[in-house]
Amino acid sequence: RFILLPRAYVPEGRIEVRARRDRVAYDQWRDMGALVATPGDVTDYDWLERDMIADGEVYQIVKAGIDPWNGTHLALRLQAEGLDIEFMRQGYGTLTAPTKRFEALVLERRFDHGGHPVMRWCAQNVAVQTDPAGNIKPAKDKSTERIDIVVAAINALGVWMGQEVEAPSVYETRGLLVL
Repeated sequence: RFILLPRAYVPEGRIEVRARRDRVAYDQWRDMGALVATPGDVTDYDWLERDMIADGEVYQIVKAGIDPWNGTHLALRLQAEGLDIEFMRQGYGTLTAPTKRFEALVLERRFDHGGHPVMRWCAQNVAVQTDPAGNIKPAKDKSTERIDIVVAAINALGVWMGQEVEAPSVYETRGLLVL
């Protein structure tokens, strides 16, 4: 079972506009603690950095996956604080395996987000794009609404998959079995 502790952010000054535009109760999510409202009208990367560093101390984060598009500055600052960063480009080559694994975990009911309302909403919005070779990735332009927190979860899963250590072969632990 995989357990995700989702955290979603939105600038406080944009909650009312986004609630009207997206027809979603951002203010209620904020009030219940499911959405972190950062000061101002734009994304506060200092706030995100502080939270990630604090999370690293509590949860012993081994590595964080960041989309390099507009994330390089934050990645460099987090690396300076000692957090190991892996860039997760948002293309088929990087996202196919973790997207397929994510889908399998969801279908097998082995992915637990604790009923997080923002995660649930984003998951309902996800559409995938497929190339001729059968590779897939989440597609923001084809999805019905926002999917950011699901993409972040897929990025995290992709980083984790790169960290997986294969278990030793059964033949290494018990030898051959002859019937």
